[in-house]
Amino acid sequence: MPIPTYERLTVLDNTFLITESKTNHMHVAGTATYEAGSLRTATGGIDVQRIRSYVESRLHLIPRYRQVLAYTPLEGHPVWVDDQHFNIEYHVRHASLPRPGDEDQLKGLSVASCRSSSIARSRSGRCGWSKGSRAATVSRS
Repeated sequence: MPIPTYERLTVLDNTFLITESKTNHMHVAGTATYEAGSLRTATGGIDVQRIRSYVESRLHLIPRYRQVLAYTPLEGHPVWVDDQHFNIEYHVRHASLPRPGDEDQLKGLSVASCRSSSIARSRSGRCGWSKGSRAATVSRS
């Protein structure tokens, strides 16, 4: 059985953790839009499975994207550990905007889905969505 490894939080990460409350979310979020290009399917949608596969193939380069918060047994220090229940489908989701699918609707989705709630500490914090014939990612960490 492999020995679990962990990494202590940076001072900045720990400060965010201490400062976060139900009314004060301390995550960073962003929205990026781009042309769907080769990610467009024959029916005009976005190939979300292809995005998931690509992200999953790159996770080894950014371990934090698949890690969760845990605490050391004796001192109770917060640490990063690999999420034993990591599910790429939870972290890369597809959402469609109702027509016309404009920037205001995207901003509404961004606020409603990512920015208005804190990140569940039992899950890794990164997430993404795609939208319409143009694509957008909404992410937070």
